[in-house]
Amino acid sequence: MGCHHIAGHFDYLIKISTADMHYYQDFLVNKLAKMENIGNVQSSFVLKEIKNTTKVDI
Repeated sequence: MGCHHIAGHFDYLIKISTADMHYYQDFLVNKLAKMENIGNVQSSFVLKEIKNTTKVDI
């Protein structure tokens, strides 16, 4: 869904959406972790969406 090169402790932020944790684990183990230059992965999960919009009030 998105990939951002970021400053700070990690280099990239990748946003994905999966049907459930089984699909997430499959993505992590069989796709992301198999990429040549991946040295470390840290995951965070959304518990509740508060706001999600692209609208900018001017």
